[in-house]
Amino acid sequence: MIGDPRLIVALDLPNRALASAMVERLGDAAGALSFADQAVALAPEEPRAATGRGVALDMLGRHSEAQQCYRDVLARSGGDRAARNDLALSLALSGKYDEAVATLAPLALSSDAGPQLRQNLAVIYGLQEDSARAEKLSRIDLDEMAAAENLALFARLHVASP
Repeated sequence: MIGDPRLIVALDLPNRALASAMVERLGDAAGALSFADQAVALAPEEPRAATGRGVALDMLGRHSEAQQCYRDVLARSGGDRAARNDLALSLALSGKYDEAVATLAPLALSSDAGPQLRQNLAVIYGLQEDSARAEKLSRIDLDEMAAAENLALFARLHVASP
């Protein structure tokens, strides 16, 4: 049962999928945070528990606290890809695009990076209004239609922002 916080440390699930499962199971981000807090209490050194807590905090708009969770994981483990990815996304959510790019680009542009990392970086570039880089990365993994839809979305976001 996903409602048991011990599962956050027992299951090998990506952090965002786990947080989504927590929210779906519990019905709200505050419930997901409570769940993640219990998991951290059960296994304080487990990176998935701390990053799950960070994701829940991001869902609540508490980005500074979320970023500290991710930084704590990185301080302990250094190369945790999920924590680095989640930190970059959290930074972007809080408008710190340059720092988000600096955090994610080395990982997303490495030879062993997967599509999720590249597309997350493309989103950050799009939010940063760097259309050329967003387009270049989008076209690596997405078909023409999906890439065009993403680029159109980035353009609409820029028109809508103050």
